[in-house]
Amino acid sequence: MKTLVCALLIFCSFNLLSQNVDLKQAIKHYDSQNFGIAEKEINQALTQPFTSDEEVASAMYYYFLINMEIYGSTEALQNNVELTEKIAEAYTIYIQKEQTRKTEIAAGLVRLSHLLVDIAAKQYESEQHSEYFYTMDHIALLLETIGEDTGDFIEKLAEDATRLGRDLRAMSYWHQMIIKNHKKEFAYKELLAILYKLEKYDQVDQLLSDAKNDCPNSNRFAKIEIMRYTDKGMKYSALQLAKRVVTEEPNNLDVVYLYGLLSAQHNEHDEAFSSFVKVTRMNEDHFEANRELGKHYYRFSNQEGHLNLALKYFEKAYALEPKNTEVRDLLHSVYLETGNTAKALSLN
Repeated sequence: MKTLVCALLIFCSFNLLSQNVDLKQAIKHYDSQNFGIAEKEINQALTQPFTSDEEVASAMYYYFLINMEIYGSTEALQNNVELTEKIAEAYTIYIQKEQTRKTEIAAGLVRLSHLLVDIAAKQYESEQHSEYFYTMDHIALLLETIGEDTGDFIEKLAEDATRLGRDLRAMSYWHQMIIKNHKKEFAYKELLAILYKLEKYDQVDQLLSDAKNDCPNSNRFAKIEIMRYTDKGMKYSALQLAKRVVTEEPNNLDVVYLYGLLSAQHNEHDEAFSSFVKVTRMNEDHFEANRELGKHYYRFSNQEGHLNLALKYFEKAYALEPKNTEVRDLLHSVYLETGNTAKALSLN
């Protein structure tokens, strides 16, 4: 038994001595600017236990310095982006043990983040979008490590991911915004839109409930709520909610449009017409509103001038979305009725 205890003590002493030697060698090679050897020595030192907070702080500090010398350029960093995680971790451990060089190391992390910004910009330009988001995630990590507010940064990533159709990434970023309490209403709205598009209706209903509880006075989520009422066959509830929202927010374009649709379904054609006109005044390139106005005038084409107005709105809608078969067929019919046979044939 005594022999075993002695062996363990000798083994532990050897490990501690080895660690201490590795750290000293790393510092020595760093001072001599032999950074490649210094990196090997510091990595070896980190595999052994430390005897004091001072040694831990010293090891983290030199780990930071050595890696900054080796990877502190865009050329070296672009294939080693993942190393910034370990460098950020070294900073976190360091400030837990010591504060002396905190500002120096924090400035180094900012410098790394600037290098990553340059790398990410080139990745985006060359349409390497997966790599772009990977790099941007590491920038966010560096900034969060030193206590920077990353709300605007995450918002940009959410918008980029949404624009590029990367739904899962976008959902992650919008969710982060909610957690960070950064423009929560906007984030809920965008996250609901993606979930609805993906037909994750159970998740839509749950998130809609959370959003309404979290932001009880907001109409930002009314569009999705109206659409869910409609999906469930609750068209009167949908109409009443839409009517309330357009009264409170007459410039809420999405809900004004939905109110027009619901009004048309309840044969309230004047309300529907005025809603669609209002939408096109707010956004003349609103495809759906132009289509619905064309259908309205076509429905009453027996009245003087209505057929030409139907033609006007169908042509506008077709210009906005030429692949929409419904609009193309309706425009084809109007061309024939107005004697524009050549244009009707051109659609075919």
